[in-house]
Amino acid sequence: MLQKLKQYYLESHHNEHFKYGILAGLFGTILFAAGCAFGMEYKEKKLKEINDFGDGFDWDDFWWTIAGGIIGQTIQALIIFFIIK
Repeated sequence: MLQKLKQYYLESHHNEHFKYGILAGLFGTILFAAGCAFGMEYKEKKLKEINDFGDGFDWDDFWWTIAGGIIGQTIQALIIFFIIK
């Protein structure tokens, strides 16, 4: 199961979406990460329409970015917790 998830993660460019989601969640919020995810997918949709480049709107990439945003927001909360403590 873990091997299958790793293989799925490495296909396409899910890893890039996950990394950018972590950064957006770490330096922003989960809502910022969601906005970035939607913006990246909308860009790909428009590129597909204009010059047949890109994947179009891909919900998998969107959810990988959201998952990264959750991880980033958790790291941010832990950093703030340990600074205050």
